[in-house]
Amino acid sequence: MLPMMAIFLAVCAVDALVPLPPAGKPRATKLMAAVIVAAAFLAILSPYLRTNKRVFGRYFYNVNTTFYMWYDDWPAASVGTILHGDGVGWPAMPADQLPSASRYWREHSIRQIASRVGLGFADMVERSYTTYWYLNYVVLYLAFGVTLAVRYRNACAALVRGSPPSRCFSWRTR
Repeated sequence: MLPMMAIFLAVCAVDALVPLPPAGKPRATKLMAAVIVAAAFLAILSPYLRTNKRVFGRYFYNVNTTFYMWYDDWPAASVGTILHGDGVGWPAMPADQLPSASRYWREHSIRQIASRVGLGFADMVERSYTTYWYLNYVVLYLAFGVTLAVRYRNACAALVRGSPPSRCFSWRTR
């Protein structure tokens, strides 16, 4: 959720800084909306954030995104930070042995990273079909959306052209 909140706030900031059409909302109103959403987000998360800071020494600690995603597979993770208490506190390991994004990118080629992403996507598709049985619904939903977009392509194009984010990043001059 944190990356989505950052994207939302960035879009609000860009929207507030783009020149206004004559009947647009004032910049202060747009910025105030972003501030209120950010404050509500942090207020709701504050008990969780305080506990994270007390236990792990970081406000936004999650063992999966902090460590496990930087291992190549579960066997490597099962003998790494998990054995050093990553679920009850910051792992008691030397800093140079902790998995991290920079270490992962240093030790893996683009081909290895792309292969891992591809295999992960294939695994996700397989599990969504064989285990959870929702793949059929995703395919139907996407097919329905594409059908509507093709059938009503003029309305879709007008909708996209008329949305504030597309105006913000438009390459055309105004």
